[in-house]
Amino acid sequence: MQAKLCLNKESIVSMLEARGTIEYIAPEVFMRNFEKVSHKSDVYSYGMMILEMVGGRKSQDIEGALHSSEKYFPHWIYKHVEQGKELKWHGANNSEENEIAKKMIIVGLWCIQTRPSNRPSINKVLDLLHAIVDSKFEACEPKTCVHLIIKYPFWISGEQESFCGYPNFEITCNDQKSVFNISSEDIIKDIFYENSSLRLANSIAYEDSCPTPLYNFSLNRTPFSFFSSDEDLSFWYNCPENPPAGIAYPLDCASDDDSHYYSFAGFGEELFKNYSCKSFVYASLNVETGADLWEMNNTEILKMGFLLNWTAHSCSNCEASGGRCGFDNDQFVCFAKIKLITKHAMIVNLSEIYSCFLFLLSMFLIICMNL
Repeated sequence: MQAKLCLNKESIVSMLEARGTIEYIAPEVFMRNFEKVSHKSDVYSYGMMILEMVGGRKSQDIEGALHSSEKYFPHWIYKHVEQGKELKWHGANNSEENEIAKKMIIVGLWCIQTRPSNRPSINKVLDLLHAIVDSKFEACEPKTCVHLIIKYPFWISGEQESFCGYPNFEITCNDQKSVFNISSEDIIKDIFYENSSLRLANSIAYEDSCPTPLYNFSLNRTPFSFFSSDEDLSFWYNCPENPPAGIAYPLDCASDDDSHYYSFAGFGEELFKNYSCKSFVYASLNVETGADLWEMNNTEILKMGFLLNWTAHSCSNCEASGGRCGFDNDQFVCFAKIKLITKHAMIVNLSEIYSCFLFLLSMFLIICMNL
């Protein structure tokens, strides 16, 4: 590697003689008109190593090229990648591994461009290679459920992998509903990623002919908390007295068969706590803008739902860098994105590659003759 010849603070050096293995040596080491020797010379060598690792061979002997005049592996492989030909790469056991090998080949080709200024930095190369093998970026692509965009920290069971979000943020998407199970089965009405909150409504308001919650909603040992509630709608069951008309919503369907007991819903605990009811349940409520509660029945009120805040690692920096967030092995992860490098983005010139090959071949022959 050429970097061994550089001082710590130097990235470009002059060389009196070429050093290294012939097939790994960058063209500028021999041809001064290709710019000066620098750290980009090591990038070239690294790219050649990538190509040979994926090909499982030296710059000869790839299946299909043995009986061809195209023995120079980078030249041969570039033509096949450019033409979109399907190839079976060395060690690839399935289509996913074959695709990874193909992407590694593209990175390798980017590294061995003739002109050093067109090659990426070694840090960029390492980032790209890391992203290639991290297929979890693709798995965590945001999905749509009904009208909602579902992404980290949420994930859809059966459509996304569990590492795309937190364990407590699993969503079931079915029958045109986004169902979220936290304390009960609830319908997600909206998700506000910008301020880490969501609006839920109890599913009984949509499915039950007698929509009356029987249990208090609990958030114990969850990463959720109630948004400041506008109102608490209380449900009172099996009370010996019936409140006056106008201050409560009668719930005849929720009372016991005994006609001497009544059930109702209303706002404000103080109004009803002396009615000696057998049980009561609180339903948090965040009133939607413009809603007139006294013009609505209890089912319509329940459908407005309530707001919850959540606590999770922020994804803003990851998303700003083009990544996607997840939660894997009990820790937050930013899955990196790899941009497939096209033949235009690589600025690879076939004539340059071929001329470089001819030059290296001639140098190799000269060296052999002098031995």
